[in-house]
Amino acid sequence: MAEQLILKLRETSAKYPERDIIRHKEHDSWKGLTYKELDRKITALSSFLSREGVKKGDNVAIILANSPAWPIVFFSTVSLGAVTIPINFQAPGNEVQAILEDSRPVMVFADKAALSTHGEKSFKRDFIRKVINVEGDEFGKITADAGQNGNSREESQGVQEDDPACILYTSGTTGTPKGVVLTHGNLLANSESLNKRGIIKSEDGVISMLPLHHAYPLTVTMLLPLLYGAQIVYPQGMKGEDISEAIAQNEPSVLVAVPQFYHALHKKITDGLKDIPFPVRVVLKFLIQLLHFVRKITGINASRAVLKSVHKKFGPRMRLLASGGAKLNEKVIGDLLKFGFTLSEGYGLSETAPVLTFNPPDKPRIGSAGVAIPDVELKIVDPDKNGVGEVAARGSNVMKGYYKRDDLTKEVIKDGWFHTGDLGYFDKDGYLFLTGRAKDVIVLSSGLNILPSEIEEAYEKGAPIKEICVFEAPSPKGVKADFVLWAVVRPDLEVFKTHGEVNVKEVIRERLNDVSRTLPASSRIMGFSLTMEELPRTTLGKMKRFEIKDRYGPDKEGDDARLRERSEATEEDRELMGSENAQKIIAQLKKHFDIKKDIHPGDSLELDLGVDSLGRIELISCLEKAFSVRLRDEVVGEAFSVKDLVSRVENFLKSPEA
Repeated sequence: MAEQLILKLRETSAKYPERDIIRHKEHDSWKGLTYKELDRKITALSSFLSREGVKKGDNVAIILANSPAWPIVFFSTVSLGAVTIPINFQAPGNEVQAILEDSRPVMVFADKAALSTHGEKSFKRDFIRKVINVEGDEFGKITADAGQNGNSREESQGVQEDDPACILYTSGTTGTPKGVVLTHGNLLANSESLNKRGIIKSEDGVISMLPLHHAYPLTVTMLLPLLYGAQIVYPQGMKGEDISEAIAQNEPSVLVAVPQFYHALHKKITDGLKDIPFPVRVVLKFLIQLLHFVRKITGINASRAVLKSVHKKFGPRMRLLASGGAKLNEKVIGDLLKFGFTLSEGYGLSETAPVLTFNPPDKPRIGSAGVAIPDVELKIVDPDKNGVGEVAARGSNVMKGYYKRDDLTKEVIKDGWFHTGDLGYFDKDGYLFLTGRAKDVIVLSSGLNILPSEIEEAYEKGAPIKEICVFEAPSPKGVKADFVLWAVVRPDLEVFKTHGEVNVKEVIRERLNDVSRTLPASSRIMGFSLTMEELPRTTLGKMKRFEIKDRYGPDKEGDDARLRERSEATEEDRELMGSENAQKIIAQLKKHFDIKKDIHPGDSLELDLGVDSLGRIELISCLEKAFSVRLRDEVVGEAFSVKDLVSRVENFLKSPEA
């Protein structure tokens, strides 16, 4: 394996000098860039950087949308032993400034959009010598100048495998951005492992639609194709029509995206199927199921022909859809496989350059992150009785460390193993199944460990919601427990429009209540907030739990967060709640749970009154004293609403042995 990125690129370039390696749209027409032309531009720019005094160890910031300028700047910089600092061109100004202050680049490459968004003044720092607009005349002139090639090639001879190639700043889902230092060796090792797995082949064309400041697209959609001879296609923009045009004009064979893209694709296809007349739809669904079964047995994918109109939009050569960045919904991936797509999911982190596992396209296991790619070792640390523990990784792809943060590096790299912070287990065939983030685990006052992702999945399946985020939050006023499970919910308004339903809050509340009935008391949410905004996520789709909790927690919403709208009590409800026993129960609830408001028969014990699993134990004791009886646990434990509780107690008092 070559010890430098630039040497590996030139090795491949020498094999295919005339190959159209990059396709992009320029002035309303599609242009190609051969390996020979790419190498010439990289050499010219690295010569310029050298003349400007950029040397080994200097940092150079890249704040660009995806375009041919990206790999040109990247390889020119690393060829000198300098370090690239990729920055999200759409990041908030304060985040960009924080990264610039921490990395202190000597030069910045930006495009018009970045310069316009952040203002040229934001790059006026004493440590920044020059800001170059890659869409300006200066950049065009520099990269057109093929002079002084020898100087840059001499400079590259001093670069070692362990030298940093880039520092990727990741805000992740829970905290302050950290700079992940990836070396030439890290990036080369991961690219080589992916090449061995055959994910992208030299004859492939790859759509580059994910922003390259992330490790996942940087390695999979830029380094891997360029280092091993596959073509890259840059859409003019990220709109649907731009991507469709790029596919139609260039016929790529691999598309790499994040779960949101596939969720949208799945919805579009399933909505289209709903428009087909009922008898035809029934036959088509049966046929799709049958052909999927045949595909699993024989490998023959006849669904592509049956759903020709769907596959036509992806072009005749599209052979693989890859997903990463966050876990893909199992129903989505299952349905897309039935519809004739070949869709594989991978898993990794910025710290591992990034890919650790990939689901074999010919033997996918739905729900799994796949098997370890070549030259990557994985193990489960401190597994519980079910084999679930923290995933740890070892290999040449593991980062050098966090930039200027040896303390954080020592926390995650122990005895050569990188501790991912993700929880998971292996099945008997070595497929990795992820169950959540170790940092996301909520330890209840009862000592139980709760994974919010599992709770979210349960509520998502049973309620008309687009997004839900569950987290531990301080108890609202009137709830005795120190902490409760709280949810932020974004409703699926299309469902409400379809059914002509306008009372969004009440319907959501009722559906969440229905789901709660099926869950253990310890896993039920104790309150929720509604929002019509998309929940904050990283650009690769992971929820920013810390930000969501800060923005939507119960202390942010006050009483409205409990969404107390109620339908009018029926005559039967009033009669039940007017009984002497009901009044005793209400008195105990108010006394022991400090409830000041009027209690409604439809109030949920969890959502409205804050009676959690531990509170139910206390409630049993209170009611036993009030009624001078010994209650069975299920009388209170299985009660959901106040009305339900009163009815169960009344029935027990009438027939305690029943």
